[in-house]
This record gives sequence, structure tokens and C-alpha cells, in this order.
Amino acid sequence: MAETLLISEDDIREFWSMGKNMPKAKISPQILRAQQSDLKPFLGQALYYDFVSNVSDPEYQELLNGKEYQYQDDTVFFTGVKPMLAAFAFSRIKRNASDFLTRGGNKHKQTDESTEIANRSIMSKAREAESEAIRMQGEVSQFLDSFRSTYKLWRVEKGVKKSSMRISKISRFKGY
Repeated sequence: MAETLLISEDDIREFWSMGKNMPKAKISPQILRAQQSDLKPFLGQALYYDFVSNVSDPEYQELLNGKEYQYQDDTVFFTGVKPMLAAFAFSRIKRNASDFLTRGGNKHKQTDESTEIANRSIMSKAREAESEAIRMQGEVSQFLDSFRSTYKLWRVEKGVKKSSMRISKISRFKGY
């Protein structure tokens, strides 16, 4: 069974400026990569699988499209997972848009009528989109924490924080 794409090309265009002639065959794989590489590790395997499998359920439509809710006496306008996923996908599209794999190897797209954009400009736009997506992860996390009773699969092992830092006991230096 093929994995359901949570967003479309139009969703990306709603949030990011992208050329109209980009073939869907180049966009859909980047959306799927963003889902699998950026969204799945963030949500966790269990919630991600349930989300993708049951995306038409009302609670998952709220997670995808957002909603207004109260958080600590403030009204929050949660935009949903859709703009976050669109930003991750756009970042991937931007990084890969002009490169093509051919029989002769990797080629950079260029025509006589085009002006080549500096690579640093492309990477800057990609980093901007990725940075925005990471910022939105905080909003998604806050939403899921606020509605933990609805999204029971969210961070099941919540109390356990994984860290690469280790603290060990060191003997005091006694001199020579």
C-alpha cells in the first residue's frame, strides 16, 4: 500500500513561492521524503502511522489544518502540520530543483534564456524554509501537549529525555 501524502503541490505554493512549471513528478517525492525524514521522527512512529492512516478523522484534520484553542489563558491560532510540512518539502525542493540525474551523470539545469541563480541564494532560501519549519515544530509540539488526551500516541515515553551528554563522577585531584 502506498503511503498517503499529507499535503499537495498547491499546499506548498500557498506558503512558498515556487515556479509554476515544476513537474509534479519532482515535487511528490520531496513531499514524501519530508514526511518520512522530518515529520515521522518528530511525531514518533506510532502517531505518524495513525495520522497518515486516518488523516480524514476529525482530530487528525485539526492536527493537519489547525484550529483555534486556549493555552494558559491565551487564545492560540494553531496553523497545523500542513505549513510545517510544506516548509520542509519546499526546502528539499529548493535544494534539488536544478539538479538532474542523467545517463551522463548529475547535470545542472541551464538554458540560454535563463540566468543562473547563485547557489548561496538557493541554499539561503532552503535554510529559511527549514528554519521556519523547525520553529513551527514548537507550535505543533505545544498543540499536541495541550491535547494529550486526544493524541494518546504523542510521545508515549514523554518522561524519558534522551541526551548524548553523560555526567560521571570524577575524583578530586590530590596532587603529587
